[in-house]
Amino acid sequence: MAKVQELSFSISAENLNNLIITLRDLSGIDEKSIFKFDPKNTLIYSKVGEGNSINAFKSFIYNTHELFNIEDFEETINFISSDTKEMFRKLQILSSFESEVTGKIYYDKLGDDYYTEKITMKSDSKLKLNFIGGDPLSLNSKISADIVKRTMNVEDSNFSFDLKVDDFKNIKRLASNDAESDIFYLNNTKKDDKFFVSIGESGWDLVVSEVEYETNITLSFPKKYFKSITMNGDSSKIYVFDNKLMISNGNSDMLISTELSV
Repeated sequence: MAKVQELSFSISAENLNNLIITLRDLSGIDEKSIFKFDPKNTLIYSKVGEGNSINAFKSFIYNTHELFNIEDFEETINFISSDTKEMFRKLQILSSFESEVTGKIYYDKLGDDYYTEKITMKSDSKLKLNFIGGDPLSLNSKISADIVKRTMNVEDSNFSFDLKVDDFKNIKRLASNDAESDIFYLNNTKKDDKFFVSIGESGWDLVVSEVEYETNITLSFPKKYFKSITMNGDSSKIYVFDNKLMISNGNSDMLISTELSV
């Protein structure tokens, strides 16, 4: 590796809280999360799957200079958090001191890419945190903010529907706690000459929306990832494809792989 470089930054209390919420949200997808800092955007994501096979993916994209007060830099810098839950819990403690938070990104070059070996953050002289970067070889460095936006193309979906906050809450309340029952079913069925989308398990089924897609289908998907959907105000729009669900809300994008059930 080349000589370690340093990048200083500070973050406001509001933006630190946004970062904490982001990491808490991503921890529902996988224990590991990836940061990609570049001069324009900061991409933070978690994914489940190997190689090009993705079972679940969720990301948040921020304007780098709106999220941080940071020095100018030219590189794209990768940071791997091996324990997202631990990271956001420590940041919660840091935010509780209600004082200015400053930090440094320590990074160097491996091959053609830059990786962060450590990020430090401190609240005045009260608390200093060191977050050590994970194994660079575990990173899919091809994922970027631009690739996320191109991939999350909802125009080719079969149909979409609005999932209301109340229905989302009821689905989570109705969900079985049985560890062996980890699947939700999305059904599109005809009733009284109209088609309706419902979500449920073997013991219950909740109608959530009327749709214009006139085909009977049943798709299955892991309930764990569905529970991590970010709601946008009173509802979130769900885009349904043959083999996946997509949710795109503001700076957040999510993909959940599905299987066709008979």
